[in-house]
Parts: sequence; C-alpha cells; structure tokens
Amino acid sequence: MRSVRLSRRSTLAGLAIALLAACSKSDGGTGPALADHMVFLVPPSQTRSGQAIIPAIQVALVDASGTVVPGATASVTLALAPPIPAGGALTGTLTVQTVAGVATFSSLGIGPVATGYVLQATAAGLPTATSDAFAVFAPMPAAATSISVGSDWSCALTSGGGYCWGHNSGGELGINSDTARSTPSAILTSGIVFGQLAAGGSDTCGLTTPGGAAWCWGHNSSGAAGDGTTITKLAPVAVSGGHAFSSILAGDGTSCGLTSSGALWCWGANGRGQLGNGTTTNSPVPDSVHGGPYASASAGGSYACGVTSAGAAYCWGMNFSGGLGDGTYADKSAPVAVSGGIVFSVVKAGGGQTCGLTSPAGAAYCWGDNSYGQVGDGTTFVRSTPVAVSGGLFFSAISAGGELTCAIEKTTAHAYCWGHNNVGQLGNGTIADANVPTLVSGGRSFTQIGAGFAHACALEAGSGAVYCWGDNHQGALGNGTTVDSHVPTAVVP
Repeated sequence: MRSVRLSRRSTLAGLAIALLAACSKSDGGTGPALADHMVFLVPPSQTRSGQAIIPAIQVALVDASGTVVPGATASVTLALAPPIPAGGALTGTLTVQTVAGVATFSSLGIGPVATGYVLQATAAGLPTATSDAFAVFAPMPAAATSISVGSDWSCALTSGGGYCWGHNSGGELGINSDTARSTPSAILTSGIVFGQLAAGGSDTCGLTTPGGAAWCWGHNSSGAAGDGTTITKLAPVAVSGGHAFSSILAGDGTSCGLTSSGALWCWGANGRGQLGNGTTTNSPVPDSVHGGPYASASAGGSYACGVTSAGAAYCWGMNFSGGLGDGTYADKSAPVAVSGGIVFSVVKAGGGQTCGLTSPAGAAYCWGDNSYGQVGDGTTFVRSTPVAVSGGLFFSAISAGGELTCAIEKTTAHAYCWGHNNVGQLGNGTIADANVPTLVSGGRSFTQIGAGFAHACALEAGSGAVYCWGDNHQGALGNGTTVDSHVPTAVVP
C-alpha cells in the first residue's frame, strides 16, 4: 500500500510540474503561445515635438481574432520605421513589459516637426507591428493672443501661429487629419499668417494678416469653406472672390466676412435664410448680405446678426425660438430690426439665443431660446424680444453658445456664465443649471471668452494662458484628457 501511495504522489507531482510548465509556456516571456501578433491599441495621437506623446501609446498582444490576451507577456520595443523623416528621433523608455497583455509607453517624445512618421513594435516570437503614418506638430507657445470657440472644439492664436484642439471628424482643426486632439495642434497654413480665427458649428475660418484674405476648412457640406465646392477640407483653402475682410465669423455651416467699409458677405448653408441675401439657396462662394453698412457681426446656429455704427441691431435666418428678436418666430431671409430700439455695441448669435451689450455701459440683454435659462432673466420662458439679464452687472465681452451664455464682468474681469450645466459648462463647480449669471470658479481675470455647445474657454489677462471648462469628450478643453471639468482647467501649451 505504501508503494502505491508513493507512486500516486509521484504521479500527482509530475502532473503539477507539467501543468506549471504548460502555464509558463502559455504566458511566458519571449514567445507567448496564446498571442498571435501585436496591434497598436492606442496609436500615436497627440504628437508634438519635444513633448510627451499624449495619450500614451499602447501595444497589445492579441490572438488570431484580434482579442487581447491578458495572460500573455512579452517585452515590447518601439522604434521609428524607415524611411525616417530628416533628423527624426524617438526618445524615452522604448522597451516595456506587457501588463495584462498590453505594453504602455508613458514617457515617449518625438521630433522634429515633420510628416510621414511611422512606429514599429517588435517582440521576440511575434511579427513586427507598424502604426499608421502620422505627423509631429510644433508645440503651442504658452501665451495666446486670442481665442475662438467652436461647437465642440477650440482654437487660439499665438505669436507662433494658430492652434486648435477637440472634435475633428470633418477636419475642423485644420491639421490635415480628421482625428480628434486633446491638446493644441498647429493649423497647417502653408506659410500664410492668420490674424483672426473663427470656429463655428462644423467649420473654421481664418483671416490673414496683412491683407484680410479669408481661408476656411472643415466639413464644408453646404459650402462654408467658400471655395466653390462642398468637399470636406482637412486644411485651409482660400475663399473665392478675392475680398479683403476686416473680421471673420463662423456659424453652423455658414461663414461670413465683414469689410472695412461695412459690407457683409456670407457663404454656405442658407436653408433658413442665414446668408441674409433674400433667398434660401445655399452658396459655396461669398454673397452679399442685404442692408448695412455693419460695424460688427456674428453668426450662430443657422442665423446671424449685425450691428450698425449707430448701434442698431439686425438679425436674419432661423427664428423658431425668437432668436432674431423681432417679436416673431418666423424665419427671415433678409435682415430685420431687433425690437426695443436698444443701442448695442455688440450682438452675439448663439445656438438659439442671442445676446448683446449696450453702448457704452455694457448692460446685457438676451432673447430667444431659454430652455435652460441661457437668456439669464431668471426664467426659462422663450423670449422673442430683448430682456435685461438679471443681476445688474456690466460686461466688457459676451458670448452666446449652444445652451449657455458667458460674459466678462467689466470691473473685475471675472467670468460669469448661465444656462445649461449638465457637464459643468458654467464653470462654477456644479452641474446645476442657472437662469441668472453665476461666477466662474477660480477668481481669474480674463480678456476674452467664448462659449461652445457645452464648453467654454477664456483668455487670462496678463499671462495669455487659456482656460476651458465643461464637455471634454472630444478633447475640447485642451488639457490632454477627455474628462469633463466643472471648473476652469488650463490648456496644455
């Protein structure tokens, strides 16, 4: 009996050793039996010369069906694949061990600025994997001179050029790519210098300095790029007509330029009369807006507004929520006067609400869609004519976004926002809607502010730093993440 028991123990021990060997082989170091090949789980994305690649590149060990094998381990090495751009170098920790089947490269840098970079991943016993080709951009200088906020992306001008970040499915960032960016990427300008940027609902435009020539890019499905086509533009193209503009504006599928003489030209979508030319026919090239001359103008969600040198406000286009301010809810294909006879210094068209500042005091009036309190009068009633914003504050700048409004208080230069706040777009640390102006957290002083569909950004006085808050699922806050923020967060230079 004893010899039998010993034999059984020996057999069991042998089985245990065999099982351990099998397990060791299945998830072992250089040739994981369960892994068939490697893939770039998180490919190169936020690539800027001299800075860490954000988010971190990840290479996964996968089976034949492409599923990550958590038990497989290997040392994975990254390198640049030939042909390497002149001077190209990859720096940081280039070899890492997989954890749960994934190798994460958290400290990589790459440069110089160039296109055509490709990464290759190698591991013993597995085929080499290569990434798609990508470009490396110049980092944005820390200081910005101006900002412009689109529906779910943002842009800034600096001494080194224009930069954009966030949503990019239609090339809104102008970087010759349709991949979203969570940190600023340089607009590909081909040597032209922008003095103004305007981000809209699905397109972006810039104005050259000197000269005032308009260039646009983005979805262009209705001709908002202004080059006579309706083809998506991933990088800037010249607007037709040879006009010299003093300011540029972008709405929801519509773009406009204002000349120094006060003539306003618009192009793109016109189904609701937002080109202001008396028709509802789209135009992929600039067409003149009726009326004027205008001292300033703005474009919003399928409508636009202009202010004369005498401070009279006119609006045209979509009017389902009273955003034209003429006391009706009927669309207008040519400019109509905003009711009330208020003298405005500026009027800003938003997603459905419109706001203006009086001249010279800076008292705020709003009208139009008020579903979330974005008119700021303490109610959620739709307003088809201007009503005073509650609180008795005076502002130096105002911006009407999708479902929120933001402004800069005149004395302190602090930012206030009101309206929808489901993702923290009011910047006050909460997600509660507000139908009156609420102070943005942080106590910073700002010189410019812009409201998008569900996020906002502002330019800090003195430093030129850009702060953003609210919706960040496409990286519109520019802080290297896609996590919403209920308070201002600094854009990563």
